[in-house]
Amino acid sequence: MGVSARQPGSRHLGVRQRGTTFAFVSALLLALCVLAADGRVAAAAEPDADTAGSQTTATGAVASDAADAIEFRVENRVYVADDTDPISTSTTLFAVDGVYDFLTETGETTIYEPASGRLVVMAPRDQLRTQWQTSQLAEYNHQFQKWAESQSDPQLSFFAAPEFSETRGRAGKSIRLSSDLLVYEVDTLRPDEKSTAARYADASDWFAQLAGVRTAGERPPFARLRLDESLVQVGVVPREVRKRLVPARGPAIRVRSTHEYAWSLTAADQRRIDEARRQLAALPAVEPAEYERRIVERLSNADRRR
Repeated sequence: MGVSARQPGSRHLGVRQRGTTFAFVSALLLALCVLAADGRVAAAAEPDADTAGSQTTATGAVASDAADAIEFRVENRVYVADDTDPISTSTTLFAVDGVYDFLTETGETTIYEPASGRLVVMAPRDQLRTQWQTSQLAEYNHQFQKWAESQSDPQLSFFAAPEFSETRGRAGKSIRLSSDLLVYEVDTLRPDEKSTAARYADASDWFAQLAGVRTAGERPPFARLRLDESLVQVGVVPREVRKRLVPARGPAIRVRSTHEYAWSLTAADQRRIDEARRQLAALPAVEPAEYERRIVERLSNADRRR
């Protein structure tokens, strides 16, 4: 589930579309940062007393109350085509108080707190952190979607409002979403705890929306949100996701991810969570734009030294 501005993996939009969206995305991000500084967006994201501990997800599912949440671990690996070496690995820990995602490649930790509607991204190596409210992410992606739907480019329009034909295997053991531009083939697993699928999809939704913002529109979240909706309807989580993207130019891009589950947290997992909470309290906070600038600068310098 890891989310980074430089996370390995396929981008959804080609060079031409990225050039088209850059000015729009920059202006939209600036507007959202101004709103956040004024406190208007942050205030709107504060949960009401009647709804604290239960947030509606982008799929329409409702995340479990903290007291009822199951704790579990997911080991994630991302591969290109049939390669045997992953290009990205991460560990996602679902704890009572939130979801903790540890991305190996950049050393970043993302914390999602459903009760407060907050996502915090931390870079301990760089000694900084930043955060978004889910209302900010939803507003950014909503505005991007409205703009993209109005464009004449068919690929851009598709990723703004993807439409798939869906087929499901016996007992929901597989799900296939297909279109001319993008195909998802998913092998699934049905958890014993019914609320787990909704909780997984809730986190997946917001991590996808965060990726849409952090990659400046290069990875629109709407296709992934559509897949998460199907997972919730069937009551399953993904074991393997195979994605085939047909770009405007060039050959099809194939990416697959695997997800291994452990239905409890170990003492080592809890220590990682405790350390993440300590870092959350200690690391200085910066605005999202400054955070991204410093992360990209560090990773670019590392690339040049190779």
